[in-house]
Amino acid sequence: MRKRKDIWIYLLILLMVAGLSVIFVSVMGYLNYRTSALALEEQVISRIEADTVKDLETAIGFGKDLRNYYGMKEVFAAFDRQIGGTVPFVLDEKGEVLYCAAAEGEEARENVLRFLDSPEFQQDFSGLAENGGGTLRQGRREMILTAIRQDNGVIGYFGCLYSELIFEDNFRAVRDRVTALSVFTGLLECLLLAALVRLTRSDLWQARRPGYAGSLWEKGLTVLIMGSCILFLSFMSIEIYQKDYREKIVDSVEVSLKNLETTIHRVRNQGVNIRKVDGLQEYIEERVSSLNMLRAVRLSDHIMEVTLTDDESDLFSFMFDLNEEERSRLYLEAELSTEAIGREMRGIVLVLLSTMIILMIFVFELNNLVGLLAAKTR
Repeated sequence: MRKRKDIWIYLLILLMVAGLSVIFVSVMGYLNYRTSALALEEQVISRIEADTVKDLETAIGFGKDLRNYYGMKEVFAAFDRQIGGTVPFVLDEKGEVLYCAAAEGEEARENVLRFLDSPEFQQDFSGLAENGGGTLRQGRREMILTAIRQDNGVIGYFGCLYSELIFEDNFRAVRDRVTALSVFTGLLECLLLAALVRLTRSDLWQARRPGYAGSLWEKGLTVLIMGSCILFLSFMSIEIYQKDYREKIVDSVEVSLKNLETTIHRVRNQGVNIRKVDGLQEYIEERVSSLNMLRAVRLSDHIMEVTLTDDESDLFSFMFDLNEEERSRLYLEAELSTEAIGREMRGIVLVLLSTMIILMIFVFELNNLVGLLAAKTR
């Protein structure tokens, strides 16, 4: 009876450690991925703000006054079309609200004012002019500000306030897939460990491998099972993260390129032949230069040619119909940086591998711990 009790105690502790290791690896991997994905979303918002500010600075350069800018409603509407769920606004150089998106309602305006009155904002605002703007955080809320300049001086800030919760729907599918994978891995690991304990505590096993040799075999097989399950969970999770991260990159690049498309069409509608514009390639590269997930952006002619891209390709195209009578079409092509994607994934891999090493050391010493716990329960 005492031997059976010891076996059950050992098995329960082993299964508890296995379950905790699966939970820990899953949570750490997901949180690390979520941080990378949120940084990507923040980068996209900053890029959209920068484009919006450039248009405002151009209008101001032609004589418009920021304090009496009658087209701000259209500016906010265009911003909201590109990135919904945020509250765009404009501040003067002292941090006072000049404009706030009326479509978001009075509550949204109050949220902006409360954030502006917070100690975090008052503490960090003084350094924004030197840096050309920045990101301020208050709990799960973030405010991104971009400086509006005139004659090399800051005359105000375009900004938006949002909560991280607006991205939760995007993460839900990933979280559900990782949860299902973790449950499957945990159940498989528990079954394998239970079978191992039953085998190693049998009379036949102990007769063939008595004493220290049997204990060493048991430790090694336990580490092998837990290590294999954690590796399986880690690499399958990374596959999920990598696929979702690439989709987010494509979506974010699409937002920036469609904004660029609007600009190019506006220039063309003014009677300018896009093909004859000097420095257009440099302008395109500058407009998307802050997107570090892009390797290259270019305008290309495809005459009677079909460009095919798929999920495995790092090249995708956006087509512009410049003239219905032209047989040639102008494409805006963006080439993803697989290095940028790989860099983010390597960070997640390192976290998971370091976690696995710590867990394996703990598992190898588990038998000694179990012996002490079993002795106390007798």
